[in-house]
Amino acid sequence: MAAMIYIPARPPPYAAPLAKELLGLSIEGDRFEDWTGPLGQPNQFTHQALRNISDRTGTSCPIRWGADSQDKYKITDGVRTVKVILSHTASESTPYPEPATSGVHIGPDYFALARNLPTGTKLTIGLNLRDQNEQETIAQARLLYDTFYGTRKAELKHVELELVTIGNEPDLYEVPLFHRTGPPGWSPYKYVEQTIQLANAVSSVFHGNIHFQIASITGFFKDQEQWNPRTVLGSGLMDDPIFEKMTVYSSHMYFGDLKATSGSLMNKTFIRQMIRHWSEYRPMVEAAGLEFRIGETNSLARGGVSGISNAAEASIWLVDYALHAACLGLKRLHFHHRVGQSYNWFDPVPITGISGGTHADARDAPSIHAPYYGALVLAEAVGMEPGTQIVELASIHRYISAYGIYSKDGKLIRAVFINSEPYLDASKPRPVTEIELKTGTGLSLVGSKMKTLFTSLTTSTSGMTWAGQSYETSTAMPSGTLVETRYDGDSSTLRIAASEVTLLLL
Repeated sequence: MAAMIYIPARPPPYAAPLAKELLGLSIEGDRFEDWTGPLGQPNQFTHQALRNISDRTGTSCPIRWGADSQDKYKITDGVRTVKVILSHTASESTPYPEPATSGVHIGPDYFALARNLPTGTKLTIGLNLRDQNEQETIAQARLLYDTFYGTRKAELKHVELELVTIGNEPDLYEVPLFHRTGPPGWSPYKYVEQTIQLANAVSSVFHGNIHFQIASITGFFKDQEQWNPRTVLGSGLMDDPIFEKMTVYSSHMYFGDLKATSGSLMNKTFIRQMIRHWSEYRPMVEAAGLEFRIGETNSLARGGVSGISNAAEASIWLVDYALHAACLGLKRLHFHHRVGQSYNWFDPVPITGISGGTHADARDAPSIHAPYYGALVLAEAVGMEPGTQIVELASIHRYISAYGIYSKDGKLIRAVFINSEPYLDASKPRPVTEIELKTGTGLSLVGSKMKTLFTSLTTSTSGMTWAGQSYETSTAMPSGTLVETRYDGDSSTLRIAASEVTLLLL
């Protein structure tokens, strides 16, 4: 079945602003030093992997730091940066133990690891809520304040503490599945009460020079009233003066758990169903004066699934997911990472055994993984121009998604075409879909550059290329010759193979 895509010459009224900082990372706090490198010795692989993205957007990749680990932070004498206490050992039969750590002991150099991050990095940093130990939380806040605004201010002047968040996924504090124990009588009302109390105390430590990200709620109870924005915002939070310091409401979203099958992740319909549930809350959150962000997200929860989360499928999913989210008005998605997990874009250190993932994830050097290619495509689609807009182009084809990106003055500058049809058997011909392109009056695509995200199979975990180049190198620098073709315009037809993405640059 052929597809027909109409590309307006000008952005329609429902086009959405395309944020330069759409792509963010969420990094688990337990092994944050692996990502940054030891204090004063930046991890060069991390820097290059992030530079490949920022060179395309002109903006450093924002980082959310903490996650589940932040609710296990304890400032500990004798620890300079971080010491992790493992509660379970991963195995092939249980590759994703919950929780991975029972304790995260941090010292005076811990938050100073931000010194090793690229210039311009915006940080969202978490503090412990679940222990309900106000003295400990305030001690962490004092350390954080001293790091960024006190004795180490000069060391960190090239990065920005954008937001502080107190607690992670409070809706799971008493969920037996995750072996977690929360405070007695825990509820959204208790969460709001504790947030008000601790946020006021932390704000005092910062002398008011602080902004908070709130909620960090998972999607597990999305069909219940108890943990949605209506309950969190409508339980007295907005009536306290501290609410003026709260600027972002964060929800978390994963697209499934450990039972996914190949091809299901990048399903066009499934992606839209998942995102739209959260997007319906955005107007409510924005009416309260907050920005709505997806503060932690990735393909499949609890580390992902080898063969899916670390395969070509995940890169195609990532492109469609993030661009569709942008069309619905979301400005920031933080993709979660923990050393050794299947869904990582990259690992900053060798993974010589099972480290939260399976043997299939093991590497003897820092490494780039398949989803990273999706991040590169996204970064190039977002681009460096200020004031751009994005619109999803109408497509009724089962597998074809398309997006148009327009400049500040309303001209089409890029278009993205995604073919999410699975290709699982190399012994069979690869399906190719022909897309009939129709353009608005005055718009010509003739001579447009074309770049392709190539995948051998939907299940490929290596051997991918973006515009002819591989990033699976020891330095994260690209290898191979850059390949750009031209849209000749002799035909209005664009051909795109199954499990591939094409970017047109006008």
